[in-house]
Amino acid sequence: MNIFVIFGTQRTGGTALLDALNKHPSVECHRELFMPRTTEELCFTKYRRTLTRSARWLHPLATRTEYLDQMLVKPATPAVRGFKLTYNQLAAGNIASSVAYRVPRATMTLRDRGLVRWMHGEDVRIVHTLRANLLKIIVSEDRAKARGIYHAKESSLRLDQITLQTRGLVRRLRELDATVRQMRGLASEFRAVEVEYGDFLATPEVVLERICTFLGVEPRRGMQSDFTKVTDDNLEKVLVNYEEVAVCLASTQFRAMLPK
Repeated sequence: MNIFVIFGTQRTGGTALLDALNKHPSVECHRELFMPRTTEELCFTKYRRTLTRSARWLHPLATRTEYLDQMLVKPATPAVRGFKLTYNQLAAGNIASSVAYRVPRATMTLRDRGLVRWMHGEDVRIVHTLRANLLKIIVSEDRAKARGIYHAKESSLRLDQITLQTRGLVRRLRELDATVRQMRGLASEFRAVEVEYGDFLATPEVVLERICTFLGVEPRRGMQSDFTKVTDDNLEKVLVNYEEVAVCLASTQFRAMLPK
């Protein structure tokens, strides 16, 4: 029995990867169990409501680990089970509290060391989703928020332009860069594999074969995700104020994240 976590910040392909892995008969991967507002029927928020007040507030660590044991450790099948965990959910401390769905702030304090200890104790494997172009993470997040659609099937995809706020943009990029570095360090404490967003889009079969091997299951054909990319890669098409953004980033380390 292997337990794994799809780990990363938002807008790095974690949901599409989860969807593809669930096409394998020996894999079961839950969505964001620790997201306060989620459609996941077995989420932690709903589990907490079944507990006494003292159990919820006096023993929060035991509550979370018991929940994860029930969800992932005790079931006999399937052979490989996991869930999706975002950076901000891990760093929130009480991860049942309201956690904003946004790109995380810099160098987060890992208050939920209890969850990290549980992951070490169960020898959890980490599938770490990354996206080299941090600017595209922020653009994708802001565009999804503006549309109210974070994940889409091809039939619902359309091109909507947004105006990206340049005030504070460099700070957001620096914070995101620092957080990714910090979480990479955390992931290195575990058996981990990194999945670059661009690679998953370009060669999903190759990436999924590598992940299946990492998780200890035989790779299968037909594991395509039903989700599609929401934001066009051409930022000149997406950003109303593209030239303003280019000027904002021109003298920074992030200027290479714009097309030449």
